[in-house]
Amino acid sequence: MKKCFLFLALFLPFLASATIWTVDNTPGSGAQCTTLFAAQDSASNGDTILVMPSYSVYASLTVTKKLFIYSRGHSSNTIDKDKRAQVSGFTFNANADSSVIAGLFISGQVSISSVSGNRARAIRIINNQITAGIYLDGDENLIQGNVLTGFTNFYGTYIYVINAAQNNLILNNYFSFTIGSGNYNGNSFMFIRDGNSSNLVSGNIFAEIKNGSGNVNGGGIGFIRNSYVKVYNNIMWSNVPSRSRFDTLNLGSVFRNNITYSALNTPDTLPGINYNDTMPVFVGGYDATNPPSYNENNDMHLSSSSIGVLGGTDSTDVGLYNGGYKFSIVGNVPGVAVFDDFEILNPVIKKGGVLKVKIKARKPE
Repeated sequence: MKKCFLFLALFLPFLASATIWTVDNTPGSGAQCTTLFAAQDSASNGDTILVMPSYSVYASLTVTKKLFIYSRGHSSNTIDKDKRAQVSGFTFNANADSSVIAGLFISGQVSISSVSGNRARAIRIINNQITAGIYLDGDENLIQGNVLTGFTNFYGTYIYVINAAQNNLILNNYFSFTIGSGNYNGNSFMFIRDGNSSNLVSGNIFAEIKNGSGNVNGGGIGFIRNSYVKVYNNIMWSNVPSRSRFDTLNLGSVFRNNITYSALNTPDTLPGINYNDTMPVFVGGYDATNPPSYNENNDMHLSSSSIGVLGGTDSTDVGLYNGGYKFSIVGNVPGVAVFDDFEILNPVIKKGGVLKVKIKARKPE
């Protein structure tokens, strides 16, 4: 029999009506559950699962009901040292409509799937770090505020959007592809692949970074290999010498108010009205020798002198903070307290007794 105790996380006022389950696979932690599967099995539709930072990886989960699964951010902090909430992967089926995963480090694939044409809908993937990409075969999903730093087996693609998937939003994410000592066929790797005109890609940074002796042939990787998808307010950055254009392998997408910058070449202009081959001018001062790599201390805000300040289609900044979004480089979840730790004060209680829990939380940065 599973032994899972529950309490209300009163520091999450907008979730106060839901049941909160804690998961910690650290031996002796005193959490309600030790696996995501056990927490989901005990939870009801609409419940919340808090995933505590740990030295051990949590096994992957197929989400079969509407759940809100989050941790306090995908990076370690001073309290956790090198602990973090790392999950091997997630799969969402149609019964998981409107679920959320946020503030996690996900080392495997995230798959929003369909069965016999019945697609998962309204999944929100927010403020995670994902190193094995996203497979998107669902409708009306939101992918926002994530850090994507690895490619998947889906043809070397960070986000693979099935052509029939409708009305998905890919917003305010940081993507990077780093070339070290290896050589790559650029046409084999893509940040985003496929999709249709109902999908929007906006407010992202796509960084193709060479920091070693390797190279990419074929004019660089495919940034947006899509058919007719809307591509607005993004920053496309490269220091690969062979970069020839930023719409390689693209067919019919609508490009508006994007900034492109090639540090070592002058690529062809994007179709539409954009800021072509223009230095974005970040607060962090990134340039040809100091690329905008993913680092917790890097500042991806645009400098006041940047052409992208208030230069988006909505008159807000181009890039990660487009639309007024509060991007967090460490994965803090907007509007949610940063949940650092909890301590069970009376782990042994009598039947009908009260479980006392001390919670350490702080306002997100």
